[in-house]
Parts: sequence; C-alpha cells; structure tokens
Amino acid sequence: MNRLSDLTVLQRLTVASAVPMLMMLVAMVMKPPWRDEFWMLYLSDPTGGGQPFSIEGLHLDGGHPPLYATVLHLWRFVSSTEIWARSFSLAALIAGALLVRHLWRGRPELVWFLLMCAGSYWIVYFATEMRSYVLLFVLCAISVVVAARALEDKNNTVMWASVWCSLGITLGLTHYFGALWVACLGLCVGLTHLRRKSVLGFFSWGIASAAALVPVALWISASVQISTPDAWFVDSEGSGGSALAGGDEQFLRGVFVKLIGSNVALAAAAAIGVTALLRRREPIDVALLAAVILTIALSFALQIFWLPLVKERSFVVIMPGLIFIGARAIASIGEDNLWGRRFLRAAPYLAAITPFLFIPEYFKDREQLGEVAALLRSRGDGCSGAPVVAFFRGGKQQAGLHRWVSEHAMRPTVPVGAPPELP
Repeated sequence: MNRLSDLTVLQRLTVASAVPMLMMLVAMVMKPPWRDEFWMLYLSDPTGGGQPFSIEGLHLDGGHPPLYATVLHLWRFVSSTEIWARSFSLAALIAGALLVRHLWRGRPELVWFLLMCAGSYWIVYFATEMRSYVLLFVLCAISVVVAARALEDKNNTVMWASVWCSLGITLGLTHYFGALWVACLGLCVGLTHLRRKSVLGFFSWGIASAAALVPVALWISASVQISTPDAWFVDSEGSGGSALAGGDEQFLRGVFVKLIGSNVALAAAAAIGVTALLRRREPIDVALLAAVILTIALSFALQIFWLPLVKERSFVVIMPGLIFIGARAIASIGEDNLWGRRFLRAAPYLAAITPFLFIPEYFKDREQLGEVAALLRSRGDGCSGAPVVAFFRGGKQQAGLHRWVSEHAMRPTVPVGAPPELP
C-alpha cells in the first residue's frame, strides 16, 4: 500500500474514531444502570451497604469467576459512585492499548488494529456497563499479541509460555469463556510450534495452558459445592436443534450485526485482503484462525449437548482475534487493489456515522425506573404510604440484592409508597 495514501486514510480514521469514543463516554455517564450492574455493585460494595465482600460471597455468583468483582471492589475504595465504577473500563482500555502498542510496535497492522477496536460495538457498548466484558476484551486482545510475539520470537519460547500462563490465569478468572479461549489459543500455538518441529515450544505451551486453567477449575469446583443449585441454573432454550438455532442467532447477531456492523467498509476491505494474507500462511494467522474456529465449535458443542450457554457476549473472546486478522488483512492491501482502496477511503465516514445506528443499544434503559416513577406520579395519588410491590428476577441467593436494589435504586426513584419489605 502506498505510504502516503495509507497515512491519509489512517489520519482520517483516527479523527473519525473520536465519534464512537465520545459516544462511549457520554453513555458511561447517561445510561441508566440495570440488573446485572446492580448485582455487580452489590457484590463489590466497599461501604458495607451491599453484601459484605468475601470470597465465599463471590462463589454465590455462579455465572462469573471472581476477578472482576474483586478488582472493582478495590477500585471503588476511591469512590463508591456508579460513574467511578464504570470508569474502571476506561482505565482498562487505556492500559490495554498501551500494552498492545508496546508489544506490537513497528508493525503496519498495529494502528489498524487499535482503531478497529476503538470503533467496535464490543468496546463502546460494554464500556458503558459495570460488567467484566471490557476487561475480557482487553485481556483477549493482549493474548492475541502475546501469541503473535511468541511465534515470532523463537529464542524465548519458555519466557513467552510463562507470560501466557500468567495471562491465562487472569483470563480464566475473568470469564469462563475466557478460559475456553485460553485452552483453544494455547493448543493452536502449541501445535504451531510442533509443526515447526519445536518440541520445547509444544510442551511449554501445553503445560502453561493447562496450568493457567487450574485456578478457574478449582473456583468452579468450590462454587458448585458452596452455591445453591439455582445459582448455576441456566435458562433452557431446549436441546439439539432448538439449542443450535438459538446459538446460531446469538452468533450471527454478534459477528455480523455487532462486529461487522461497527464499520462495514473496514470489514469489506478486510475480506478483500484476507485471501492474500492467508496465502502467505504466516504462523500467527493460521493459529489465530484455528483458535477462533475451535472456540466457536466448542461453544456450540456445549450449547447443544450440555447447557445453552451461548450468548452474543460469549463471543467477546474471539472478537480481538478476528479484528487482528482483519487489521493484518487490511495492511496487506496493495495500492493496485481498486476495491480495497475504495472501501478504505469510505471507512472514516462510516466510522463517524455507524455509532448513531447503535444509539438504542448504547443508551438502553433496561429497568425503566423512570417510567415507573412517571406512572406512579400520574396514578398513585391515592396510594401514598402503601407498599409498592416489585418483581425481581433471580434465585434465593439474590434476596440480598433485591433488598439492596429496593433501597438504592427504587426508593429514590419511586415518588409515592415504599419499596416492598422482602422476606
């Protein structure tokens, strides 16, 4: 690609990427919190107003490992406000971008990778919430670059395997699908070493990946023993064909609507360049693509044969890998590639327009507490002082959360009556 035209496109895309970043910051302040965020605020409350923070208490959150809630708990000692809690995602993004830049500096795809991540739905949406998914995205992005460096640096195989083990422990304790990604990418990198006749690399990455999964396996084992059965209950969508259809819908919506929809022009340019990229059969591209495919296959195997676990957000773990491959494909587009160049020239304009199409998602009010307040103001004059009955979704282990939400979310919002007394 011509250096001058490449620089022009990158400069324009950098400016245009300010739009999704600005929208993310506005949504962090304005988006109303909802049930999953209330749960995380309750678990991580450093003031004693929620559940007293303890490892045993985190075991009751059967859907998530403990790392994010623990870090958020420490983060909130500075301030207990919701805005400050959400700002942890911003800190994670900045730190992750700096680390990726440090590990992969000098490569032509680096800036493309960072800019494509910055405009991605998977960052903009989840940065507005107090949940673990931005941290998961950042750690997976770092995992991609660590794997790339490990396959590039043949003289420090054991060192990179050690780095992988530490990163893998962190990923597994952030999200259960993070553990799945560690297993898949670790296996693919190890097999790549073996294909290159590096027995040391194969065993180093195999041992490192297995060791990285031990902490999350121990956590799951302890959680199953401590938690009540409904803490690990997953809403059933059926089995076999119906589960497959449900998983397909989540996957297609996550990849095609959310990932590709974040910037169709960049996605089209990546699709044009990927043929030339894969023709080179560089180790990192083959390993990453294999890991993505294996992660998807195992996710659907779990969906069909065990529990319907697949949600859109489950595939956060593969998004950095897909974006990295896309960035490398775009960097492979030559100046003589007419359609590739046309899509790249259009990319900055779509980067500035596309975030507005996702406004209903970025500013979604799931709990609609404001509408409840408006309804009671208009119709509740004769009910002053009466209990306001509220339904909370969740099992018995979340009864404390229900009281907390009643006190901290409903009481300030509901203008008449009082939140219910829960048993």
